[in-house]
Amino acid sequence: MDGCNTIQLTQEQLNIIEDMASCLMSPGEIALTIGIEPKFFRHILDYDKKSPIYTAYHKGRIRTKWEIHRMVVKLAQKGSPQAEQLAEKYLKEQNNEKL
Repeated sequence: MDGCNTIQLTQEQLNIIEDMASCLMSPGEIALTIGIEPKFFRHILDYDKKSPIYTAYHKGRIRTKWEIHRMVVKLAQKGSPQAEQLAEKYLKEQNNEKL
């Protein structure tokens, strides 16, 4: 797929990508909303880490992940057994991440 670096989106479209990703919308749904072929959008997410599209998508996704993790940690601190299990899982994932 040629042209990954040539697509130009407006800041508004990038904000939509970030907001939709933060609401856990699928890449295909986001692509259709902003008027990009879903396969092309997926290709950018998989292979073009320097693209503003990649950055916007992952910023939104990570923002929600962060909020969820924060809530889980707060619930674990209050003694929720389910939250404690999730927090332990998140801690293992954090410790195992390769940078």
